[in-house]
Amino acid sequence: MELKGKWKLYYFIDGSIKINSMEDLKNSGIACVPATVPGNVELDLSAAGVLPRDLFKGNNIRETERYEIYEWWYETTFIAEKPSELYDVYLHFAAVDCFADYYLNGIKIGHSENMFLPNDFMVGDQLLYDQVNTLHVNIKSPVIEESKIEPDVSTISTSWNRSSKSSNVRKAPHSYGWDIMPRALSAGIWRNVELQYKPKYRFTQLFFVTKSITGNCAHVTLCYDTVLPIECLNGNSTLIIDAECGDSKHHSEHTITFKSGKLDFCIDNAKLWWPKNYGEPNLYNFK
Repeated sequence: MELKGKWKLYYFIDGSIKINSMEDLKNSGIACVPATVPGNVELDLSAAGVLPRDLFKGNNIRETERYEIYEWWYETTFIAEKPSELYDVYLHFAAVDCFADYYLNGIKIGHSENMFLPNDFMVGDQLLYDQVNTLHVNIKSPVIEESKIEPDVSTISTSWNRSSKSSNVRKAPHSYGWDIMPRALSAGIWRNVELQYKPKYRFTQLFFVTKSITGNCAHVTLCYDTVLPIECLNGNSTLIIDAECGDSKHHSEHTITFKSGKLDFCIDNAKLWWPKNYGEPNLYNFK
């Protein structure tokens, strides 16, 4: 279930107001504007008339600099259906910029410090099923968070902006300003948010590689990672492979002894993938 669209955005100087509970956001007279997710705080402030409508005109972008020491609280609500016992429930954040804490129904569920990486938080025990759930994302000022980190002053010698501000923060470097880019030290939930239902027992990664071909036989290696309970390991589980491409079929069964690993098998009468003008680009369906 996608949680993109209209959210609320509260903002104030980082640390100037103590938030002890989510009710403090509503009861402390904190500034609030509508927000769009995915998006970023400057565009939301611009849409609300707090910042100029056209941030790329003249020196308008400079007006965003005073918000570099602000913290931001995103808020939305949603209703979740209760899954079967065979599924776990996760909140998936594709990317958040940058120092963020996550709260579901007032309970902290996670933390992140990288604007480029996705984050998944298991929330099955915190959700209120078939009721209204409230989700908050608190994004801290990157300037203030960076000031808490002891710098390696040797990195300043190669720094464009004459400081160590960006050397320890996993943000887009150009946001600190380059010779051809204005400084725009943004924040926000800049990629999608989803409530995901995943099978309790599942593959998380699969990778097939054809190692060699002997006659009509293709020697294939499968590398895998799974989510499995402890009782299914130590040789108590079987991985079944079925592959098909036209009249070429394969079936094999393999005992697995750990959550991740690799195994080898051969496909007889293998159909090959040929480049354009050399033959058919055959592909196998695996399950």
